[in-house]
Amino acid sequence: VVTDPSGTPASRKSTLARIGALPVSFLDEWSDYYGFALNQAGDYTTGQAFVPRRTGQTCTGIRVYWNDATATTLKLALYPTGGGAALASGTVASSSAGFKSVTFGTPVSLTKSNSYVAAVWDGVKQAPQLAPGGKPTAAALALGDKFRDIAILGWGYYETGDASPANVYTSNFYAVEPIISG
Repeated sequence: VVTDPSGTPASRKSTLARIGALPVSFLDEWSDYYGFALNQAGDYTTGQAFVPRRTGQTCTGIRVYWNDATATTLKLALYPTGGGAALASGTVASSSAGFKSVTFGTPVSLTKSNSYVAAVWDGVKQAPQLAPGGKPTAAALALGDKFRDIAILGWGYYETGDASPANVYTSNFYAVEPIISG
């Protein structure tokens, strides 16, 4: 954990910026500094929207922080924003809290000007919510934040059941991210 001289959690990003570090993973940043809330109940596909920052990038998989020890199978998928069929998906068994990931059989070529949603579904719970201004008490993410590979497009996305998340949850992000190459 990086401790900022000011001692305030919200200043972590500014600390990284001052030392010239651009994080690859917003989940690693959040995990290192704040930890994760518990998974909320509900049969929803939940995810995080993003835009690739460079041409020639591919999404090789999806990563989620699953904060539940109940045995389940997680479906991790990449969708276009606004709805539509999954561009790629895979499943992973989970019976403990922690990071879970799926590597796609074929990487998905990303278009810099397009937006995508990295999502998770298990039929019982949602991905943990990353709540700016709530608990934790300060935001580690903001709309438009730019990481090495992606920019955060918007708030979290959700949809009832196993479906492309097309609804915007305008007060939280979700603990799901793409695995990017290129």
